[in-house]
Amino acid sequence: MGNSNSYFFDFCHIVVHFVQMIYLIVNIVIRLLVLNHFLVRLIYSFSCLD
Repeated sequence: MGNSNSYFFDFCHIVVHFVQMIYLIVNIVIRLLVLNHFLVRLIYSFSCLD
């Protein structure tokens, strides 16, 4: 029983790490998209000024 329990614990640990990694990647992608959108608007505003 002890072995199966520790396997389950390891599996939960891996899943938690996987979810944290996905959350981190999604967070970075959203920040990059927001930053990209902001930069594009900034460039458009500068080009319109010219």
